[in-house]
Amino acid sequence: MVLGINSAEKMRITTSGVTFGSSIIGSNTLKIAVETRELLLSHNLDSWVVSVPSVKPFYRENLDTLPRALVTIEEHKLEGGFGSMISECITDGDLDKKLLRVGIEEDTWVNFAVGDHEFLREVCGLTSEGICERILFSTKK
Repeated sequence: MVLGINSAEKMRITTSGVTFGSSIIGSNTLKIAVETRELLLSHNLDSWVVSVPSVKPFYRENLDTLPRALVTIEEHKLEGGFGSMISECITDGDLDKKLLRVGIEEDTWVNFAVGDHEFLREVCGLTSEGICERILFSTKK
């Protein structure tokens, strides 16, 4: 299931039955998130993919309608990014959510990697396979 959020409006979701959680993503990683969802299904983990093409304004209440486990995927540094904003919303709203942020760590050697878009995604673990592995690992904790 792919859901869209128009950030200027509150999200309305009436579907239920998710067993794992949600991938909340920016528009440039939508394809990867959908592929990740398909891989998770092969491990009997269902999820929603929520596309968030713009982050401002973002209504904290949108998070209330999503399952407890959330994943953000971003193609840039994690610090100060979309996942950080979601983390702040969870903390400030005292929401009962678990968040896994997927992106580029601040102090890693990949900051010096050179190559085309697909190569850099692979090096950073920003492929559907890499993200699926991280999600599966996080569910075992």
